[in-house]
Amino acid sequence: MIFPPMSEDDPAYWAAVFAGHVTVGIAMASGAAWAGLPVWAAPILYLAVWECMVQRVGAGWRDALVDTWAVALGCGIIWAAWQQWAPGIATGLVAGAVSVAVGMWRRA
Repeated sequence: MIFPPMSEDDPAYWAAVFAGHVTVGIAMASGAAWAGLPVWAAPILYLAVWECMVQRVGAGWRDALVDTWAVALGCGIIWAAWQQWAPGIATGLVAGAVSVAVGMWRRA
């Protein structure tokens, strides 16, 4: 486990880790596109391989699903950027901001 679950009790630390997962999603979407896979395959691979096989859902399902949500968000934002679809980019950024606000509020 890269980040121990208890270290995410700090709201700012949690937000940084969430942003890191969004970045992982951007990178994975780029890799999926390069490999000829659909972009939506990246979060599924992340959940199946990293969260389930590597970490063995060690921090719990809620944490695994929130991390996968962040990866999916990164995939969606970069896909919308590739399509030059401004409403999709804006929606992704608002969804990310709401997710971070809720996550930080839960930890405050």
